Amino acid sequence: MIYPSSWFPGAIKLGGKEVYISFLLSFLILIFSFDFYGFLNLKIKFSTLEQKVLYLIFFIGLISTLMYNSQEITTLKGIMYLLAYGIIFILYFLIIPKILYDEPDIFDKFIKIISGLGFIFSAVGLLILAVNFSTDTEYSFAVVSIIKHPNLTSKVLTVTIFPTLFYYYWKRDNLPALIRYGYIFSISIQVVAQMLTYDRAGLIGTVIGLLVFMGFYYKSKVIYLTPLFVFLSFFAVTVFRGKGLGSSVARLYLLVPAIEMIFRNQERTLWGYGLTNGFAEYSRNLIVFYSNEPQQTDPHNTYVTLVLFWGLIFTIFVLFFVCIIIAKCIKKIFILKKDKRALSYMFLLSSLAAISIQAIFDAEIIRMDYFVVHYLFIVLGLMYISVKNKLSII
Repeated sequence: MIYPSSWFPGAIKLGGKEVYISFLLSFLILIFSFDFYGFLNLKIKFSTLEQKVLYLIFFIGLISTLMYNSQEITTLKGIMYLLAYGIIFILYFLIIPKILYDEPDIFDKFIKIISGLGFIFSAVGLLILAVNFSTDTEYSFAVVSIIKHPNLTSKVLTVTIFPTLFYYYWKRDNLPALIRYGYIFSISIQVVAQMLTYDRAGLIGTVIGLLVFMGFYYKSKVIYLTPLFVFLSFFAVTVFRGKGLGSSVARLYLLVPAIEMIFRNQERTLWGYGLTNGFAEYSRNLIVFYSNEPQQTDPHNTYVTLVLFWGLIFTIFVLFFVCIIIAKCIKKIFILKKDKRALSYMFLLSSLAAISIQAIFDAEIIRMDYFVVHYLFIVLGLMYISVKNKLSII
């Protein structure tokens, strides 16, 4: 999913085909990883509140699609989107988190791979910026790495920073000094690269995520890290001023057509417009409100986009489900206290916090034709399975 957003040869030809690629690759992985015996012995359980809410979300999604947005199952594109989201949910929320949870060695490699990719991604981005090698002069002032737009680069870094931070604190007692310093350097250049994307959403999300992790880890001692957070916050404010108030207001303007659509009538408020029809209707409505913004395809807000897709009922229960597992993860941290197992919950919460904040300013977080939703499902899946089984990952 990163490749179509990159400046690599042939990437532009894949634009618009992401859903088909995602469906095909995810379907193949699902087939090879399918546990037929486990499927035959599958038992639907309602033992926990989050399980009940999860089944309810699925049921509400079916009602929204079949009864109020049946156009989604009458076109190839609509069917592909529904199938792709369904397969991605099964694969990244249910199957992969279970593998990572059951196999500590695989989880270890998973974290190291993301951390390593984050280091390479940041180093390439900073090098391109230093030598002014950017393929797009419009964004030559910012870190873009292999991606064409700094705002998308920022989303990659939001994903990679926290696994790197977690791995350092998790393994530092067993790592040689040189490797420890290497991870400190990796964290540093990823944060610097994030700052130099000049993406406001990414900066705010990263600062909040770091506060969550450091706050839980150091507790009252986090006060000693105040200069770091003051510096990051000051930099974020500087970026806001540099981009000007007009840029921020323009983002808010994009919400106006979406809000009008949501409250157009009670049916649309409750059940939405459907996965593909939601985007089509938004694009048409945007032209009515702002004829000079025809290139925009979403309201730049994940939560509003969810309401456009599935409706207010669905979105409320999704957020309720997320709040339940967040509360249970926080409870685990306080129960475990100084136990190293609490680190996994800190990692999951800080990752989710950073992505959730960034989601206020961008809709790409939940869009399948981008690359964050896959990692987000893994994080939520790990949180879900950890609190359900009452054991941490590590």
